[in-house]
Amino acid sequence: MEQREMSRNSHGEWEFEEEIGEFVSAVIKDIAFFLVGLGRGQASEEGGSSAGVDFQNEIFAMRPYHWGKCTCGVGTGLHHESCAIKQPNFRFGDLELRWYHAIGPGMTANRPTSREEMRRIYLKCLDSIVSLKWGD
Repeated sequence: MEQREMSRNSHGEWEFEEEIGEFVSAVIKDIAFFLVGLGRGQASEEGGSSAGVDFQNEIFAMRPYHWGKCTCGVGTGLHHESCAIKQPNFRFGDLELRWYHAIGPGMTANRPTSREEMRRIYLKCLDSIVSLKWGD
């Protein structure tokens, strides 16, 4: 019997089942720790690198969990797409991941993904970080 790795929640987001969720969390945490260790990303003051790292290049973007308020002026309700509350914490191509407070349990995705896709994403992200010219 094939094991389910993801299921939709009531908000239409894809939630990870425990085993793949742990794998995806480890991948994203490793990218965050790598960025901080190389001085390429700024960790969140509230949650450290476990909340995510502020970084963007042509391959991927990562943002810490947004602890603040609305940045689009709406306050509550439907926020603009540019609002920090609506922004994904991790984006690679068309894959978007979101987390609450810290990378880990409860992460959601905008679409299903697999271990193999996450392995490819991991390698491409690390390669893009290492490929950066130092001192830019």
